[in-house]
Amino acid sequence: MTHFDKNGCVTTATDNFINGLNYIDGQLKQKKPVIVAVDYKPGTSMGPTKDDQAGDHFVIIVGGNQNTG
Repeated sequence: MTHFDKNGCVTTATDNFINGLNYIDGQLKQKKPVIVAVDYKPGTSMGPTKDDQAGDHFVIIVGGNQNTG
């Protein structure tokens, strides 16, 4: 849901960012947890070569929304 630089670091949100947030909010309203992959290591799946095609860790979101966090 974000653009990234040549090192794989997040820069700006994509056009799909709001769709992603709305999806998460919709699932949480139905009491469904959402698993999100996070990739923070340069040169891995978010880097220009997408070497490992996987996130570095995962977060399970079980509550909150765009307005209250």
